[in-house]
Amino acid sequence: VYPLASGLRSFCAAPAPQRSEAEAEAEVERRLADHYSTRIWRVRRSTNGSLPVYLKVQRHGTKFTTVVRHLEGDQEAFKKEIMNVCESQARCRIGTVEVAGQHVWKVKEWLRSIGF
Repeated sequence: VYPLASGLRSFCAAPAPQRSEAEAEAEVERRLADHYSTRIWRVRRSTNGSLPVYLKVQRHGTKFTTVVRHLEGDQEAFKKEIMNVCESQARCRIGTVEVAGQHVWKVKEWLRSIGF
């Protein structure tokens, strides 16, 4: 069997059964819960109960940095995940991670969605 012919055969096969949108949402939620249940970092809330995500403005308002404070655990793992979420560079400090750009809303929504 030629590779092209086998590819056409699988392409012409019957389509997979369609799932409802609610089932697809539940599957995504389950996969996210499985992924984040094994995380090795934690973000503690501040004393007033809010998420410790702040915007730092520098150079007369031309440079913005999003700062996540109260970080416990593996900072490098958190840095990799937040770089994927924000699609921006990040760097670790002692107990904090700084992300280049204005990403406060995005980071807060992401932390809420995973249970913080």
